[in-house]
Amino acid sequence: MKRKFYLIIVVFSITTFKLSAQTQPCNCLEEFKWMKQVMETSDAGFQVAIEKKGRPLYAALNKQVLAQLQTVKNKEACLKILTDWAHFFRSGHIGVVLNYPDTANAVTPNEIRAKFAKHPTFQLPKNALPSTENDAICGSYIQEDFEIEIAKAYENNDYIRYVAVTKKADSMYWMPGQIKFYLEYVKNTGQLNALYFNKLHKERYTGAQWVDKKTGVLEVANNYWFKKQANIDSDLKRREERDLLQKSSPYFKALSNATNYLRIPSFSYSEKKKIETVIQNNSDSLRARPNLIIDLRNNGGGTDESFKMLLRYISTNPILTVGMEFLSSENGIKIWQAIIDKNERDSASINEYKHIVKTFKDHKGMFVDLDSVYQSSDTINILENNIKNVVILINHNNISSAEEFLLAAKQSKKVKLMGVTTGGALDVSNVDGTNSPSNIFTFVFAMSKSYRIGKFPIDEIGLQPDIFMNDQINPLEWIERAKNYLEYNKNFNN
Repeated sequence: MKRKFYLIIVVFSITTFKLSAQTQPCNCLEEFKWMKQVMETSDAGFQVAIEKKGRPLYAALNKQVLAQLQTVKNKEACLKILTDWAHFFRSGHIGVVLNYPDTANAVTPNEIRAKFAKHPTFQLPKNALPSTENDAICGSYIQEDFEIEIAKAYENNDYIRYVAVTKKADSMYWMPGQIKFYLEYVKNTGQLNALYFNKLHKERYTGAQWVDKKTGVLEVANNYWFKKQANIDSDLKRREERDLLQKSSPYFKALSNATNYLRIPSFSYSEKKKIETVIQNNSDSLRARPNLIIDLRNNGGGTDESFKMLLRYISTNPILTVGMEFLSSENGIKIWQAIIDKNERDSASINEYKHIVKTFKDHKGMFVDLDSVYQSSDTINILENNIKNVVILINHNNISSAEEFLLAAKQSKKVKLMGVTTGGALDVSNVDGTNSPSNIFTFVFAMSKSYRIGKFPIDEIGLQPDIFMNDQINPLEWIERAKNYLEYNKNFNN
């Protein structure tokens, strides 16, 4: 059966928020032409999407975007249109970011603070509209040491707009009063949309949703925010699970004499040493207890190097890995060369990257297999341990290298996945960004594609859990359920 794809572009009304400190005119038509050229020449998944959806639909999309751009006056409106255009190709491993003024030379706390001093602010409660009894979004939320207040800022017959204002933060990158994100609730669909500012105050449009409205777990930009409310603060078990789930760095804890818990929020290269340090510092305990819970929820990936040590504890056999091929492009060469020039990796990695650059230069515009391997069987140097059963907690925010880890881990006879289907962004991968000529935007694209495509696809599908956790199960109960499953299920590996 041939699938049909329909072109839908939704204009996100949140673009009319007044961001006075950053809203400046931009030539969005030229930005679009640049991004289109990068996509068509540098993204490894471009042709995959065109073959799937067809040239006529792509042409119709471009025509519609060009018409929309005729009325665009500011960067935020341009950002939304460019984001929608990018997501025509796929939902993950692609995106557009609105850059904040350069902070590269800011080193000391005072310099960093000064760089972000002009970020938009909102006074509470002076500028906020009164919330109603049913307005559950309003209130104070925490995420580890970060606290925000969400207040209603505007309402009409179609939507309600909310603003999330920083109450407590690091007082360096973020100061009280600065806006962390905007939310828009669309009344006729119940959909939540967000305009989110990351640590460096770069803007992107993203999704938002209630993970559990009853206990105040709100997800924005793939991160959980926990509402401060009495029914959680007085519940010791849920409060403990909340504290574990909001950890932003690798964390280990012995839950009982039989079960260990390991939280890994990210596989980013910057987290590699942290992950390895936590594992090494708790190696004796890890190896001694029979049960292990690995909490991977909201881990959006990073690099495969970050999970290699962990595989030594949970693997039972060699791991089969499917290969990939890279698209050689000018943008790809610049990205690899920039990594070399930073000289932040070990000498073996730098030499490998130099080989990649040379190969790309010799095969411009072509796909190249850097390993010349369609499928490999990798032997793991397994550490002797007493771990018998491993549950990995997963959710829809697990993509990229997190899914690569899951593909490897689930080949172990010890491992079961528990949670919900992952995000499905792995087949087209090795992402990085390139700045537009104006430096207003960064376009994030993918440089490789897997040989799984067309045979065992992960993109837009994800990985299924062995044990499904339905929407009625509070996320602050997952760890306890996993622990009970491990300690009372005698037929774990059957």
